[in-house]
Amino acid sequence: LNDNQRLSLIDHAGNIARRAIGKQPIVNDYLFWPKGLLALGLSEFFDYASNAESILADDLTDTSDNVLAGLQTYFDKWLGKGALVRKIDDAVAGKALIRLYRITGDERYLRGIEAIYNFLTCLPSDIGGAIEYQSTGCVFADGAGQSAMFLSEYSQLTGDIRSYELGLRQIRR
Repeated sequence: LNDNQRLSLIDHAGNIARRAIGKQPIVNDYLFWPKGLLALGLSEFFDYASNAESILADDLTDTSDNVLAGLQTYFDKWLGKGALVRKIDDAVAGKALIRLYRITGDERYLRGIEAIYNFLTCLPSDIGGAIEYQSTGCVFADGAGQSAMFLSEYSQLTGDIRSYELGLRQIRR
């Protein structure tokens, strides 16, 4: 989770060209959806390992401790960098962050959860309320699924029915 957090030299050179022709540069997205998906998978593993019974529990203890430490390091670093949310795809990491908050009870993670929620609610949406991808006027299935997953979990965490309704609009479209 904590490797490859910088733009490559090729990306920097490409950004110069993009700016020259008036296009948006590539930015470093710390939550980057593949890492968010990995974080979600690790949080699922931790949840399973902490509930495993008998012989499995002994085998999983060291691994689950490492998984938890890795998740905490990843999200602590993101929070330390200002908890920037850049894309709708970052919502998948938000689901893992909610799970990490539930595991640890560490209220610092609420700041990141709120940052993701606020980002999603400020994005433009289509006529049916589905969130657009990067203000393109397009709604993509992956963004809809990732945001719906986060919003439903956020609703369970906070009791906010509006977030559940927003998540529901993502999958109805």
